[in-house]
This record gives sequence, structure tokens and C-alpha cells, in this order.
Amino acid sequence: MDNLFTPSARQVLVLAQEQAKYFRHQAVGTEHLLLALTLETNGIASKVLQQFIVTETDIREEIERLTGYGTLKRNGANNYLPYSPRAKEILSIAGDEAKRTNSTKIGTEHLLLALLRNDDILSSRILQSLNVDTRKMYQTVIHKLGLSEAQIKRFDKKVPKKNGTPTLNSLARNLNVLAEDNKIDQS
Repeated sequence: MDNLFTPSARQVLVLAQEQAKYFRHQAVGTEHLLLALTLETNGIASKVLQQFIVTETDIREEIERLTGYGTLKRNGANNYLPYSPRAKEILSIAGDEAKRTNSTKIGTEHLLLALLRNDDILSSRILQSLNVDTRKMYQTVIHKLGLSEAQIKRFDKKVPKKNGTPTLNSLARNLNVLAEDNKIDQS
């Protein structure tokens, strides 16, 4: 699994483990991934979060307010916490984001993009409570990746909308997008 991530992204995963243990939570959640993205200062995600004035302290305070501290007994630093189902989903989506942006490895930017795609997770609620425009942050990450306006438009068409019809999106194909990409036989 380590070879799937950039060094910065691997560091984020380590930091997320540490933060989940600090909060004595039973699993690494999306909130811990978001907090870890602010702690790892070399990646694109950290720079974007700084640009939007999202700090470690802000996120830490929101985690305390929204979830508090858990009951996990402090155990050795070498003990590995599992990822929550949502955090596992985010790691999978980050892999999809890396593929969409033609990256060979998952970077911090892909982790942040994945977190920004879902309004129903705790990390998104934290950003919303900090008055962050998550759609604008998403666009900023895409721009930092150096994609052209045309690439961004194509990229945006392929990214499912955060709100709207998630059940329908999972069960059907958007024929408008397929037609725009000339993937429908029109004969």
C-alpha cells in the first residue's frame, strides 16, 4: 500500500493515526485525515488549506466540539487503528482522483479532493462550520495541479456532483456527459 502514496501522503496517513489516538477514537476518520493534511506542510493540500485560512487549531477545536474525546485506552504507538468506513471510502476516492489527474501516486492533493467531494462526512461538516467554500477549494486544488481550463471543464464533468442525486448516479449513467464526450453511438 505504501507504494501507492507519495511521501507526503504517507506522512498524512501516519499523522492521521496519531491524531485518532490523541483523541482516543476507535478508528481513523475523515476528521483525522483533514487534521493531518494541515499538519503535513510539504504537500499541495496543506498549502491550499493555508490559503483558505484553515488551521490545525481550527480543525482540532471542531473535532473536540463535534466528537469530543473517545474511550480508547492509550496503548503503544505501534498499535494500528483501523480506518472508519468513510475514511476507507475517501482513500478509494483519492485513488480515483489520482487516476483522473493522470498521477501515478496518490498525493495530499488527491486526499483533499476526495474529502471535498462528499458533503456528508465529518471533515466536510468541519470545513462548512469554518465557513469554507468547499467547491471553491476544490477548484483551487485542481488549478494548483496545473490543469488547463479545458482539462478542468472535462474533469468537472466526470466528477459526480456532491449534492443532487447520489442514488440515481450510482444506478444510472448521465447520457448528457456521455454525449458531450462523443461516447454515444449517434447512428
